[in-house]
Amino acid sequence: VEGAATLLDDATVEAYWSARPRGSQLGAWASTQSSVIDGRTTIEDRLSEAEARYGADDDGTPVPRPPYWGGYRVSIDRMEFW
Repeated sequence: VEGAATLLDDATVEAYWSARPRGSQLGAWASTQSSVIDGRTTIEDRLSEAEARYGADDDGTPVPRPPYWGGYRVSIDRMEFW
């Protein structure tokens, strides 16, 4: 895929975040994308911390979006399928 990537606005990112399953939201708090970690235990510990902070079960309390979590939209100029 080739094309221009643009950062999504906060409203679009928040709408997508709100539609994600709770487990995925908690996982986002456990894993800062593109960061090196020292092992699986680190992610498991961070997930446990997120579950303790926001609740592991969906009781209706929203999980806030991490400040580092966002997205990009790619305007496709060229796509190749194999």
